[in-house]
Amino acid sequence: MDLATLARYQLVLKVLGSKINRLRILDVGCGDGVLSWMLAKRGAEVCGIDINEEAIKVAQKKCKNINANFCAASIYNIPFPSRHFDSILCIDVIEHLQKPHEALNELKRVWNKSGPMIITTPIKWRDVPKSKFHVKEYTVREFRRLIMNHFPRGRIFFMQFVSKFVSKRLNKLKLGKYEPVRVFLNALYLVTRVNIYLIPSPWKNMSQAAIIYYSR
Repeated sequence: MDLATLARYQLVLKVLGSKINRLRILDVGCGDGVLSWMLAKRGAEVCGIDINEEAIKVAQKKCKNINANFCAASIYNIPFPSRHFDSILCIDVIEHLQKPHEALNELKRVWNKSGPMIITTPIKWRDVPKSKFHVKEYTVREFRRLIMNHFPRGRIFFMQFVSKFVSKRLNKLKLGKYEPVRVFLNALYLVTRVNIYLIPSPWKNMSQAAIIYYSR
């Protein structure tokens, strides 16, 4: 169990709220299907797509007998008709894309605006990249400009995710790499339901979400 990833998923569930069991949701870049599983268990009708066929196989195995379906597909060519989904989730995917504008156009095409679209990305706070696998890391201003360019009439909210204060110090001390520390933090969460990555702090955070609503 990765508590940092879990923190993002928990906040996604919070945004979707009690209406989740009435939503048809597209989970873009679903990976091994953990978020899709969490959504389906709460009553959503979920479809997950990912370009990694092995990840799709894992997701299909994990989500047997619940209302979640998966297919290998590109974000640039989503195999569904226009306005098919109530809500779209694109969690830490956009920083891996060569053509983010094309991807956002495709997400907008399959969204019927009944529920929110949630797009997250690790925010760039310094020149050193967070990951060598990222094509483009965005500052707050760049990310806001990218989102507003495609959703100018939407109501956009930026939501802070993983606490940089916590994760930066764990990484600096290299504690997070030690299994006993991971076991302790996981045990703490299981007993108290306190996820340290959701603890508010006055410091800048590691990632943000663009939550886009349209008035119907």
